[in-house]
Amino acid sequence: MAGVAVSVAACSSAAAGTETASSDAPRWRLSGFYTLGHASVHSDTGLRFARDQTQAQPGPVALASRLGLQAAARITPTLDATVQAVLRRRVPDTPALQSLEWAFLRWSPAPQWQLRLGRTSPDLFLFADVRSVGVAYPWVRPSQEFYAWMPLQSVDGLDVTRSWGDDDVSWRLKLSYAQGRLRVAAQSGATPGDAKVQAIRTLTLSRETAFNRVKLSYLRARLDLTGAP
Repeated sequence: MAGVAVSVAACSSAAAGTETASSDAPRWRLSGFYTLGHASVHSDTGLRFARDQTQAQPGPVALASRLGLQAAARITPTLDATVQAVLRRRVPDTPALQSLEWAFLRWSPAPQWQLRLGRTSPDLFLFADVRSVGVAYPWVRPSQEFYAWMPLQSVDGLDVTRSWGDDDVSWRLKLSYAQGRLRVAAQSGATPGDAKVQAIRTLTLSRETAFNRVKLSYLRARLDLTGAP
């Protein structure tokens, strides 16, 4: 089996989940990103390719193409809100609400502390917050061996982040508790079904300098596949 993939991406400030609100920031901000991709797979057994199990063997253009729209509002100097929707090919009959990948309030009582409540990205991978933003990572698409096994794009819950460091190195410790639901398909027959991920407990520690970034992640959860294929 041989495969060829080409991707073109454009982005406009789509990482509000990792920024900190400031008193001089604009009160409203609209931004977005899009990726136009084409993937071709040639297989003697008729196999097709999906980015993860939230796609049911999509076509060559629908595989990686996506459009993201984001709105951010500063409510007070320490409180802001972010909403982000990502439009892409998903399993048939996927609820529209699953296209809403971010919808959270963020409170920053001090520069080194941050609390988010609502829908966010599960902070498990190195590129968790920009998983759908093709221009944000150095590949045509995230590595399937590493990213595809966790198709959950969004979770509902809360997280607390503590940051510290200096001009040379910055550290970030995050603790979160959440749950998630997703529409998935069995790739062999494209049969759709629902999966639940409950009691998601995540602990991450990140270290970043001008030259590299290291992230350690721990996740524990209950997986309910009774409604999935």
